Amino acid sequence: MQRTGEDGFTLVELVISMGVFSIVAVVIIMFMQTGTNSYQRAKNELDLQMESQMLINQIRDMTYSANYAEYDDSGSEHILTLYHITQDYTPEVTPDPAVPGDPGVPASVSKRITRAEIVVWDPSTKKLYYDKDEADPSVAGSSVTAPTASLSDADWCTKHLFSNYIEKFEVDTDASTGKIPDNTIMLSIGMKARSRKYELKEGITVRNKWVEYP
Repeated sequence: MQRTGEDGFTLVELVISMGVFSIVAVVIIMFMQTGTNSYQRAKNELDLQMESQMLINQIRDMTYSANYAEYDDSGSEHILTLYHITQDYTPEVTPDPAVPGDPGVPASVSKRITRAEIVVWDPSTKKLYYDKDEADPSVAGSSVTAPTASLSDADWCTKHLFSNYIEKFEVDTDASTGKIPDNTIMLSIGMKARSRKYELKEGITVRNKWVEYP
């Protein structure tokens, strides 16, 4: 007995339909994956830019309160040292006329470091570190020296880690003197995370009067 009005798909039609659906699904997945990858790349680059700018801003804040800076890249690490130097003035004492031959005391200026901060870049690990030392304000005339980086000390590195992924950390110095020219720190920072890189160069002007030490 032959039945009528019962249309259906043949095996060939079903295979073709599944093939077309598979192609459309693959195209959609590839499109979504491309969009996701583009978003992730843009996010990584934006994160690097934001972290670089935050790092520059933090160093700028330190620089604004300093009045002298030194940069040393002659060793295995690069070190930027920021000083706050206080100048103590001793007024002139005129000769005592009652004392024959009294020369008096000429006016003089002595300098002492009341705060010293270091920013240290280790090229081997691509890490940046920070440390500081401050004089005791309760002790008159107290002074400090710049902290010493201890990159071989794991505890020191953990405690003073400032930033990761630093591919470059440089400060422009005068070729003839090796010092930072005038009172402007021209700082270059390069960062890398995965395949993304970002480099930022900015001049930071010391707001206080530049006082060389010693």
